[in-house]
Amino acid sequence: MQIDGSSLDEWQRVVAELLTVGEKALLQLREAADFRVRLLTEMPNLELNKDAAKASQPDKLTGSLAE
Repeated sequence: MQIDGSSLDEWQRVVAELLTVGEKALLQLREAADFRVRLLTEMPNLELNKDAAKASQPDKLTGSLAE
């Protein structure tokens, strides 16, 4: 397969853009993970509170409380 100069330039531009988008996505994931760690560090009972809140919600299908 032969690629002329303009096609190669276009492929390089597309790859560079994909790398930029991927880098931004990874940065957002890292920020979200850091935020979650900070929340759990500052409020260690957060996971327990979330589980307790779920247990106190009625089941959508049966209307009974989760056990």
